[in-house]
Amino acid sequence: MSNEFVVRSLDEIRFWSRIMKEHSLFLKLGFRCEDTLLIQEANHFYSIFEQIEDTSHSFTEATDPEQIRRFNIEVHSAASHIWAFKRKVLGLIIQCKLPGANNFPLLVDHTSREAKTPTR
Repeated sequence: MSNEFVVRSLDEIRFWSRIMKEHSLFLKLGFRCEDTLLIQEANHFYSIFEQIEDTSHSFTEATDPEQIRRFNIEVHSAASHIWAFKRKVLGLIIQCKLPGANNFPLLVDHTSREAKTPTR
């Protein structure tokens, strides 16, 4: 592993952590007030990706590649979990179990595909 690996990993993590935070916020804002558990879950993902973003900024190009590899595993796990959350939300929308919510199925599907990791 090399310096290029560290730089590219951190660039990707910083970019995608911002995107996943935005997706969490969009979902949260699209839920009805009474969808408190879903709102809490969206908030939880926002916090996770905010922490990932903050942590990514604590590393430098000189960071040990093995440390970045471990961080990549942590980020991959978070991405897998938000993907599952988005697919759950999409399922609820398609089954008409989220009436009146402002999360549109195509948007939720699109954002879930952005969170899909290559191992699926």
